[in-house]
Amino acid sequence: PTYQPANKAEVLDAATLTPLAVVKQVAFAGSFEGMTTFGIGLSAQKPFLVTFLDDGGKPRLVIDIAH
Repeated sequence: PTYQPANKAEVLDAATLTPLAVVKQVAFAGSFEGMTTFGIGLSAQKPFLVTFLDDGGKPRLVIDIAH
């Protein structure tokens, strides 16, 4: 199964974030052959760290963006 967001252009409602938030938009770019792609729009170019966590069989992708 692939991810099907209600609004592909705005997966995350940026209005719910604080006014100083670095993340301005998260957009769904598509799913194909088991790979799902998202785009993250930022207010400026920032350093980031990507980590994979496995919490008792529930894998998660964590993207930590500097602010």
